[in-house]
Amino acid sequence: MRYRLRIHHLLCIPLFAGYGYSDGFCENMEKMIGILEEQADEPLEAVCAPDIICAGCPNLTGENTCRSGGARVEQKDYALAEALGIQPGQSYTYRELKTLASQRLTEEIFTNSCQNCEWYAKGLCSYEKWKKF
Repeated sequence: MRYRLRIHHLLCIPLFAGYGYSDGFCENMEKMIGILEEQADEPLEAVCAPDIICAGCPNLTGENTCRSGGARVEQKDYALAEALGIQPGQSYTYRELKTLASQRLTEEIFTNSCQNCEWYAKGLCSYEKWKKF
């Protein structure tokens, strides 16, 4: 099965600590992280749209958009894709995407991408924490 992975989730996955929008979201996030790690060399599609992690989010609408700022989140994905040199719609492995992110992510890129996120505002995420992974 070919999964879709939202580009900004490359920043969220390593920092996930069991907090989320709902219990269902947290359960799905943990499950999907496990699958991505287990299948790190399987192809997936890098996207700027809802993905396997969003599938468990209570903010996902029936039209497959985010009711908590879909356009803003999409812009975040596109900006991060450009900064990291990732082509939306292209096939990568999870391992390749993690490598690109670790090679190209700077504190400025991280802050620009995450500064308006509620988890960043709560202090759960930082560039320093991300670099440890």
